Amino acid sequence: MLHCMSIIKKLFMTIFHILCGIYIILLSNEIALSYEIGNRRFNYAFIAFVIVFLYTKVVLHQSIKDIGLGTPLPTFSGIMIALLLPIVVSIFYFLMVDGAFVQTAMTKSELKSQVIYAISMGISSGFVEEMVFRGMIMKGIEREWNRVVAIFVPSIFFAIGHMRQIDTNDIVSTALLLVGGTLVGIMFSVVAYQTGSIWTGALIHCMWNIIIIGGIVTVKQEVQSWSPSIWTYVLDTKNVLLTGGKFGIETGIPAIIGYSIVIVISYKWIANLEKKS
Repeated sequence: MLHCMSIIKKLFMTIFHILCGIYIILLSNEIALSYEIGNRRFNYAFIAFVIVFLYTKVVLHQSIKDIGLGTPLPTFSGIMIALLLPIVVSIFYFLMVDGAFVQTAMTKSELKSQVIYAISMGISSGFVEEMVFRGMIMKGIEREWNRVVAIFVPSIFFAIGHMRQIDTNDIVSTALLLVGGTLVGIMFSVVAYQTGSIWTGALIHCMWNIIIIGGIVTVKQEVQSWSPSIWTYVLDTKNVLLTGGKFGIETGIPAIIGYSIVIVISYKWIANLEKKS
């Protein structure tokens, strides 16, 4: 009976941490949208940090260092991974997949705004999602279960959380998003455990956002007026494994291979560290 109650408590706390994490992201964004002071994206990151700080103190009874917001900071190898992952994926499409570059007509002011958006969106979204999923949620679940559950469960929900961006009636796109979204979540989680903090994962996430989806040079199936980019590499292929379906190249096979390589590198790094200790 006691064992059964313990399992129920663990399940409840797991669901609680996940739902609170998702709500923190949505609430922080909503509050940031309500004010026109400063940069909205950085306001969003600051508000999310404050709420996570309070949650960590009151609910988890830990410090922010305990959820990965302390040291160490990214090493040279971490910085290189953060740069190479999105750049190599982009170059693969430019060189190996037929397509054409299309430039969007923009004024100097619009170009400046687009670059500022790419940087602020990339940094704020990358930081907040890593702080919430690989910090607060992952560490909360690890306390209830173990490291393996803490890696896989938030990663699955990380993928599910992005499903609102596509038509889930498209089975292939949904399947690619579930696979790609879960794998990238696992990648960030393994990197967090390998480095001992969220910062390397956050840097990888930020650089991915800026380079792949920031709207400076993007790879898409068509030019999208509702999601402008200074340069768009329009793919001349309908192969869903390359296009990633409705979600885009983030769930395409090239990106999935990239996530997998980083997972293997990080996992082997952890194994070597454990052997030495």
